[in-house]
Amino acid sequence: MIPVVIFAAATHAARLEHVNPRMAEQGWGTLGVDKSVSGGKLQIGDRPFEHGIGTHARSDLVYLIGGAYRRFTAWVGMDAFTKDYPRGSVQFLVFTDGKKRFDSGVMRPNDSARQVDLDILGVQTLRLVVTDAGDGIYADHADWCDPTLIGDGPTPPAHVTAKEVYAVRTKGLRVALSKDGQVVGLNLGRRGVRASGFSTLFGEARNGKTKVARRKSGELLFIRDTVCGGRACVVTESFRPTESSIRWTVKIHTSSKNWSTPVDTHLFWPAGSGTRFWTAWGHGAAWEDPLIPKPFREMTLDYGGFFSRDDGFSLPLMTILDGDRALSLIESPEDTLIEMKLATAARGKRWDLSFSRAFLRLGDHDVQFVMDLVPHPADPRCALGWIAKRYPKFFDPPNPRTYEVGGGGAYSGYEGPLDAAKLHAMGFSMNWKASLDFPFMGLFLPPVTSDDQEWNRFAGGGGGSYGSADEGRYGKTSLRQMAAYSKQMRASGFHVLNYFNVTEFGGNIELPPKRDRAHPSGWDDPTGFLIDRFPGAILRTPGPMWTWGGAVVMDCGDPGYRSFLLEQAKRHIEKLPASDGICIDRMDWLSRFNPNADDGVTWIDGKRRSLYRSWISLLSILGPAMHRAGKVIYVNCMIQRPDLMRHVDGVYDEFGNIGYKLNLCSFLCLRKPQVCWTPEPATLQPDPDAYFQRHLYMGAFPTVPLPGNDHTILPSPEVDKLYADYGPLFNALRGRKWVLTAHPVQVVSGRAKANLFRVPGGHLLVVAFAKTPEVTVRVNALRHAGRMVALRPGGSHLDTTGLLTESLTPDTTGLLTESLGALRLRPVRGCIVVKIADKPG
Repeated sequence: MIPVVIFAAATHAARLEHVNPRMAEQGWGTLGVDKSVSGGKLQIGDRPFEHGIGTHARSDLVYLIGGAYRRFTAWVGMDAFTKDYPRGSVQFLVFTDGKKRFDSGVMRPNDSARQVDLDILGVQTLRLVVTDAGDGIYADHADWCDPTLIGDGPTPPAHVTAKEVYAVRTKGLRVALSKDGQVVGLNLGRRGVRASGFSTLFGEARNGKTKVARRKSGELLFIRDTVCGGRACVVTESFRPTESSIRWTVKIHTSSKNWSTPVDTHLFWPAGSGTRFWTAWGHGAAWEDPLIPKPFREMTLDYGGFFSRDDGFSLPLMTILDGDRALSLIESPEDTLIEMKLATAARGKRWDLSFSRAFLRLGDHDVQFVMDLVPHPADPRCALGWIAKRYPKFFDPPNPRTYEVGGGGAYSGYEGPLDAAKLHAMGFSMNWKASLDFPFMGLFLPPVTSDDQEWNRFAGGGGGSYGSADEGRYGKTSLRQMAAYSKQMRASGFHVLNYFNVTEFGGNIELPPKRDRAHPSGWDDPTGFLIDRFPGAILRTPGPMWTWGGAVVMDCGDPGYRSFLLEQAKRHIEKLPASDGICIDRMDWLSRFNPNADDGVTWIDGKRRSLYRSWISLLSILGPAMHRAGKVIYVNCMIQRPDLMRHVDGVYDEFGNIGYKLNLCSFLCLRKPQVCWTPEPATLQPDPDAYFQRHLYMGAFPTVPLPGNDHTILPSPEVDKLYADYGPLFNALRGRKWVLTAHPVQVVSGRAKANLFRVPGGHLLVVAFAKTPEVTVRVNALRHAGRMVALRPGGSHLDTTGLLTESLTPDTTGLLTESLGALRLRPVRGCIVVKIADKPG
């Protein structure tokens, strides 16, 4: 048998810029590989470098190296770009397994490069930090040049060739296992596949024999003693047949306290020319159909993605499609996952598909991961349907009223009269009330003494400060005025979501505070209020992190701050009865870690609190409170993970106009409304029809032009005409849920894309991107249908009962048996949607 992980004996050097950090945070820009953060060539003082990493303070890079290297060397300093910015200053720090090993001292522009040369034998975690040297991050461009790991690097894991000793079966799948509990083959349907797989701790070396136990349920347990990084562990892997899968569970027990290493699961597959791969990916900025499987290629994707990167996946699953059958490996969204990557890599004649989970603390408690090997027909919708059915609490909205609320959105502060009929026809449903009603970020409904007491709307903006002359420039408001606006909108048939934010606080915050702290401050003093009420919530890494309008980034897991946020939710429920709920902004900050707190499960090079865990803790209280009051919760999900969506009813995605963000969010919103930001008229270009049709195809609603829209699309005759053309089609989409069976709809002839949704009272067939004047579509998911209505852009409307008109003709009679027959459709501008009512009785 080939070992799970072995290490090469030959010493070699690995350039760190070619190693992906498991965590990468920085104060500005994106990480540069062989270039500075500003995109230029690397240079420190007068010395140029060909290789290295360009970053910006405050920067924190974490590499998990598994004890596989002996030395780390590098040259550090401020990038020569900063020579004209003498205010810049940084400090380089290197930590190994939590111990500070190198401190450059304060470095400034034009300083010569300083060398790092460290013994790292046995080190598991290498952490490279750049601080702002205590004076802010202005012009703090920092370079790690020629960073090199020297030593016995890890050999990639290999396909297992051991003999079959055990087997576990479910319908459509048989998994063969070795005596050590490694997958050594499987049968997918009637076809045998020389696949293999295993789970391992990074750097693991097995220590002794594997014990095997069998339970009456058919479950097989494999219990092995192992050593990782000098620490003894017991790993238990089990394989249990279920009705639709084989459940693969990995449990890790160790008595060594407070450490961490990645836990990886590998699946090796002999890919043929017709084999395809799929996951819940986003693809690039230009929209691409995410339901189409791709040939295997090498890639690494981050779980949850990030709003500014297209290298993410939003659901913890991967699918291999081979002929007419497919196999999915699906991880439970109930698992505690801090960080996870999905990677595909060529290993000889096979592809190595892996989940790698990091930053989970070992030793304090047992760590467990639950996966399912799921056989199904070769359609990605089946994988989506399985995870949504198995874990409904992450996909079903807690408050079904969201289907009334969700539709075309806006982000407007306008409170004047509206042409309600026109807006309804354009698909408008809900306004996320633009974020200037509050006196400062984080205080959304101040504790005023009466509902008529007024306050100045927030005057801040961007990253700069604002002064007394700015106060009141957006006018005043009050609780009574906010309540009246929601009531007015409801009377017009529209819905209001009020602004909420759990990761940012303040305006022009002064840290350290300059004023006398002898007496508690009132709510109109953001700095004093913050310092008096919940100073421990400020995210310090080590200094505070600044954001919009002079606010600071906050950790919503802090008990005092969490209580404050819950107070605001209670005030919202009591004072704004006609508001339909809240939309929570800026989930991107949740990818950060608080080094000054402990969530009990996270470990990087010490105890930390993951803001993912802070969010989950807060929403477990905030969600039920809002839902009991009939309110809904929407989010601006700048990171896409189902474990963050447990108490969320819908999404208003600020970057949903970008192709990969539309796709990533759509997979989270299989059963929830999804609204996507449309920034400006230019966003619709160069092809407005394609823009609207990709939203229809994915079941998403666009932003509708409303007066007062804040950095979203504004009304104009040209824009209004486009929305009027497509408004009836989006209105037909209201309340939709994806149909997630195998091949629910099929384009038989013509070139087009088609998708099928369940809507109240029936189904909605969406045909988009048609390249021929006539398209024939078969609806395989339905056996019977009632009345049908076809809608096309620009108002062309076809109404039928049983036997369809010339433009919508089945190839048999109106009442069909096996499926809905072949519908011959004539799109307009490449698009047609068909409302298919349930058959009466």
